[in-house]
Amino acid sequence: MFLQYLTSSAVLLLLARLATPVTAAVPSGGWHFDEVYTLVTEQLDPIVNPNAQGTHMHRVIGGSNFRAAYSFDAARSGSCSTVGVQGDKSNYWMPQLYGINDGGKSFTPIGVATRFYYFIAPNNDVDPVVQFPDGLRILSGNPNSKTANPNNYAYVCQVGQTNRDQDVTRSDFNFDIACPRGIKTNLYLPNCWNGKDLWLPGGAHMAPTAAGSYRGGSCPWSHPIKLPSIMLEYAWYTHQWKDGATAPLKGKLAWANGDTTGYGIHGDFTNGWDRSLLARAMADKSCTSGSVIGAHECSIFSANMDVTKARNCKPDAGVLAERAGNGDGITIATLPGCNPLWGNTPNKPTCSSPAPQYDISRFKATDGPMVAVSSQRRDRPIPSSAGWIPLGCVKETGSFIDAKAYLWPKNLTQDGCMKRCATDGKKFAAVGNHADNCICSNGIKDSAPVMTGLCTAPCPGNSAQTCGTAYAFNVYGAGPGTTASSPAKPVNVVRSLGEDPVEVEVEKRSGWKAMLGSGQGKMIKRADRALD
Repeated sequence: MFLQYLTSSAVLLLLARLATPVTAAVPSGGWHFDEVYTLVTEQLDPIVNPNAQGTHMHRVIGGSNFRAAYSFDAARSGSCSTVGVQGDKSNYWMPQLYGINDGGKSFTPIGVATRFYYFIAPNNDVDPVVQFPDGLRILSGNPNSKTANPNNYAYVCQVGQTNRDQDVTRSDFNFDIACPRGIKTNLYLPNCWNGKDLWLPGGAHMAPTAAGSYRGGSCPWSHPIKLPSIMLEYAWYTHQWKDGATAPLKGKLAWANGDTTGYGIHGDFTNGWDRSLLARAMADKSCTSGSVIGAHECSIFSANMDVTKARNCKPDAGVLAERAGNGDGITIATLPGCNPLWGNTPNKPTCSSPAPQYDISRFKATDGPMVAVSSQRRDRPIPSSAGWIPLGCVKETGSFIDAKAYLWPKNLTQDGCMKRCATDGKKFAAVGNHADNCICSNGIKDSAPVMTGLCTAPCPGNSAQTCGTAYAFNVYGAGPGTTASSPAKPVNVVRSLGEDPVEVEVEKRSGWKAMLGSGQGKMIKRADRALD
């Protein structure tokens, strides 16, 4: 066929198949850990405030060696865990929730029942889930937020005694109805990892999925490694505080940092898993049946479960005691730390006097490394010399920056596309869609959805090579000095892809038709003779 080329001030022609999105179903496999107890409530935060007093109270569960700093080896050396599965000496925490008495004249720490979920499906060759690297720290949410993020968390007002359909869900705790069975907070932790860092400021080494979900879907190009998705579920006994069971809770609750909007919910995780135990559970088909089961229903976990030990587990370093006490249900004059009540205003109120400072010397510890050991790193390689290296598999054409796409239906190969892209002076080559497209670009968007094992279609020009699959592309990167001495000739130049491409519709039955958003378009006849 002749070279078919559509000229436009904005775009060139694009195949309709290139514009069709692919979505992933929300996975359902995993476990809920129900035998979980509070380890301690105190002002320590080894992630945000290492080896210093924290800024507000946290409700901590998990491994007994919780201190003012964190390292994986120290966590694993703890004597016990408040999680029934004793092989999990990770720590999980959220801020303490308080009831506001008499408009803020005093406060009451609310008691809680805790559990958490791990979602790991599908965990197959196409979309693998790997276990946490040693030393990983995860932060979710923002204590200073004044806007809702319903993808990240939910509050549930528990109304029905037996009928959960009566429960009410919203994005804050200011329910204008009574919650006779208390409220639940469900907080998701990001589960897409950059493959290298165990911690970056603000938790930037972790991200939600490419679609912005914290559970199902593909991880983004910037954070391509999928880890188990954790959801912390804290069921707060607000119904046991004053008239919390019979009167609306609106305006009566505050997080430990003084937040009265509810949007400041946040949570943390530090890895303390027995690697062998978690790996065996993730690989055992009876433990990953496709549904969410109790951890006790997984034989790998049940053999490691000791509920009595979990219930009686105490912090190895003791408790950082507050002057007014650390227990639930006690009345205190102010929220611990410098935390006056803080509504929907951008700036947090200041304190009239400094917050009490405590001796934390016995809680100090050696902070662990911030980069994963080489054997557990999974970060994407960076081309450093002339030539091309594989970088991964991405879905959808909107993934490419400063790109030109070529239709190459009969003889597409990886090396042919690479030569074409080198000739164009592009740094990335991608083969795929229906094994008939070559895309040359100068970048991959951070949000590009990654599907590790999806690109398996044989190339039409060399069946020993793979050329993506429907709406997915094998991506290759060129190192410095990469050239092409004899670039292949594709059949069609399809279009240039901008950062914000114009919507294009293509019909191929009676010729090429392009409708370019603003009405710009041309009919281009198909030609039937080969390009020389």
